[in-house]
Amino acid sequence: MTLKVYLSGIVSSTAIALVAFLMVIGIFSPDKADESLVLLVFFSLFTALSGIFGLAGFFVRKKKWPHLASFKFLGISFRQGSLLAFLATGLLFFRAFEIIWPLSGLFLLLMVFATEYFFLKRI
Repeated sequence: MTLKVYLSGIVSSTAIALVAFLMVIGIFSPDKADESLVLLVFFSLFTALSGIFGLAGFFVRKKKWPHLASFKFLGISFRQGSLLAFLATGLLFFRAFEIIWPLSGLFLLLMVFATEYFFLKRI
């Protein structure tokens, strides 16, 4: 699979997730939502943010190091984009359900740092 096909698939899935997120937010009331709707909101938000952060990281790396092969940046960019999306979605989840906000957010941040540290030390 070429890089262009791979990136176009990620762009299209990110756009679909963003449209799904905006439609769910626009159509349904968050106050009267059941668990499946809340799960759909957070899943579509995670997918959209993961694609946005991953693509942003990829293009920043590609612009900064144009002489390196672009495939080298894909794994790193989308891993870090997924971790950032997990952090943002998790913080919003904690805030929405009023789970011990500062401590839970700090624990989530430490989990993301530990995961990134694990991948950096493994390579």
